[in-house]
Amino acid sequence: MKMIFFDNDGTLVDTESLYFKATRKILLELGVEMTREWFIEYSLKRNYSSWSLLEGKGYSHEEISHFRNKRNDYYSELLRDEVQLIPGVLETLESLKGRARMSVVTTSRRMHFEIILKKTGIADYFEFFVVNEDVKNEKPHPEPYLRAIEISGCDSDDCIAIEDTERGVVAAKKAGIKCYAIPTALSKSHDFSGADGVLNSISELSGLI
Repeated sequence: MKMIFFDNDGTLVDTESLYFKATRKILLELGVEMTREWFIEYSLKRNYSSWSLLEGKGYSHEEISHFRNKRNDYYSELLRDEVQLIPGVLETLESLKGRARMSVVTTSRRMHFEIILKKTGIADYFEFFVVNEDVKNEKPHPEPYLRAIEISGCDSDDCIAIEDTERGVVAAKKAGIKCYAIPTALSKSHDFSGADGVLNSISELSGLI
């Protein structure tokens, strides 16, 4: 039986626009503008910290940590009020139940991921979760997927990753597993040439398993 590792943000839930909204709001309060284009190219694609935009502005590490926590609190509020599943996710998970083992491999912080699970009610579809605090290195480093492979007890050849960003695909491929990309409005400009396939929607996944 195949083991499917799902990315979370942008793959299962429509959260990346909320994360952008929360981060942009806090940075604007500090007089720094983070454009949508910067967020797509540097944050989503390359995993640059949005707080690097404060470099050279004289803020201390303690102050930046305070602003990050403020953003995290605001993002939590947005998740509780607005988070939604990507269209087709629930039907796809239901169709795969019993046909494949499933888990989530995400760079989401545990506090945010738990809000998402509570809001969407999809936790029971998955065997386990690998979140930000479970690893030292985030995607595009392969550690999150290597950790997931270890937990699953599967051979890498029996694992499939589902990602919506270039850095997610890079992480999965570096871990030696097959990866399908599902670009979103925010990640459609990314380079998915390294993926084993590009899907138009998550609904197409059922036909590949």
